[in-house]
Amino acid sequence: MPAVSPAANDVAPIIGETATLFANGQAEEALSALSRSVREAELGNSAQQAWLMLFDLYQHLGMRVEFEALALEFVVKFERSAPAWIESDERHDPALATGGIGYFALSGMLTGASAPELEKLRNTPGQTVRIECGRLLGLDGPGCRLLREALLSVHDAGKEVMLSGESRLLAFLERFCQAGKIETDAAAWALLFDVYRTLDLKDRFEEAAVNYAVTFEVSPPSWESQPGAQAKGSAVLQPVEAADQALILSGE
Repeated sequence: MPAVSPAANDVAPIIGETATLFANGQAEEALSALSRSVREAELGNSAQQAWLMLFDLYQHLGMRVEFEALALEFVVKFERSAPAWIESDERHDPALATGGIGYFALSGMLTGASAPELEKLRNTPGQTVRIECGRLLGLDGPGCRLLREALLSVHDAGKEVMLSGESRLLAFLERFCQAGKIETDAAAWALLFDVYRTLDLKDRFEEAAVNYAVTFEVSPPSWESQPGAQAKGSAVLQPVEAADQALILSGE
């Protein structure tokens, strides 16, 4: 593969290619392509994201030696702590120890290629579904739309949603949903409002609602109560009205 040098605000193509391969069950092919790009390509602002995806693939494939070797390089290259290896006994399905609560983990890149994986979320058993967001590596507009549709499907089935590791999901959404960024897909805004409601973050919801109204010159979405919510991080999702805009997202 020839080296590519992404523009400052572009996401390197290998990011999407890796996410597509992984979503299609081709984890080893994704690892091969991503490893080659990390070593040979100029990834620009996508470099750190690519390395984090590589950690995720090593973890998924049980390649601890390679994971720890990469961690040493990561610290030197990015001057920050590397992700930690999660032992297999820490990665078992929490539903086995939580009285039957369904469990689903978001990981890797959430994109339009994530539909097969998110179908598993729709079919997660249990009246309460816990969604782990801590291993999410990024998302785009189509991914936001697919996740929101899956969450609403869970809601329509009469199930409750609990989020853990939600700060990572919020960090990605809030990065996209900034005042004045009219290019951001409305699906990202809609998902952000849903997550704020789920977590009972009314102040942040109202601030974002004002930003949304200013950006798109529309009335701000209104806070809706969440009957059935028992605690912060646990709520039944409700639909949010949002303009249907085309996706034009960029990285940092």
